[in-house]
Amino acid sequence: MWKLFLIILFCCIRPAKDVSYVTVVEKFSGHRRMLLCVYEQKKLEGELQLIEEKHRAKKCKFAESSEQFYEQLARVIYSQLLVYYIQSFCDFCCIYCIASN
Repeated sequence: MWKLFLIILFCCIRPAKDVSYVTVVEKFSGHRRMLLCVYEQKKLEGELQLIEEKHRAKKCKFAESSEQFYEQLARVIYSQLLVYYIQSFCDFCCIYCIASN
């Protein structure tokens, strides 16, 4: 918080007029631009970090959803195969009973 205070204070100060006024103003302007660039860079880095965190959360959520989908798909396929094999076995038993009589 104190850094932000220094940035605001540094940006608001106006140099006093003297013999080397032009040199002081140029140096001050350069420092001010550098300070504002650093501030903007920190701000953009923070925004980028938030975007990356949101992306990671969405990626994890997608991975979990995919895993759940494949687990459910495996259960459905297994149950369908089980029904098919039981039905085939019953058909075989019926044919065997009819043939033996």
